[in-house]
Amino acid sequence: MKINIKKTNFVIFDCDGVILNSNKIKTNAFKQTLSKYPKDKVMQLIDFHKKNGGISRKIKFDYFFKEILNENNQKLINDSLDQFKKNSFKKLIKSRYISGVLNFIKILHKYKIKIFIVSGAFEKELREIFNLRKKDHMFLEILGTPKNKEENIEYLFKKYSLENKNGLFFGDAETDYLVSKKFNIKF
Repeated sequence: MKINIKKTNFVIFDCDGVILNSNKIKTNAFKQTLSKYPKDKVMQLIDFHKKNGGISRKIKFDYFFKEILNENNQKLINDSLDQFKKNSFKKLIKSRYISGVLNFIKILHKYKIKIFIVSGAFEKELREIFNLRKKDHMFLEILGTPKNKEENIEYLFKKYSLENKNGLFFGDAETDYLVSKKFNIKF
């Protein structure tokens, strides 16, 4: 697909695997967080995690406890979410950028294109990570969970009048592709 940057009005980036080389960090954080559970059950979650990139880890932990372990225990889910952050946050701050992405973002700025992050990660953490990296200024909005990608893009469309504008969505998951298609954004 050919892209004419000069005719592009906005760009939406997913984060993990698109801006940050962090997919392995997240996968390992799931394994580490759930290390006290049976390995075969944890691997079921890892498979679910890999097949469902782009959705919140809260949904993934809900799935693990409720569907895989048949435990409806919100405290276990919340404790796992806290532990996941402890296992991943510092590594995410130090993770490498995907090769070429920062230069590409600088080009987008040169052409005054609106740039957003829309991720399945927790919004508060995303903002903190990009703030600590001193890169938060590169994006008009950094959005994530508690809202899903569809809700966040709908919000951007309303706030920035993006409907009928030329946009690009850079993602690495089926959920990214499906939401870009729903909003008629080139993927």
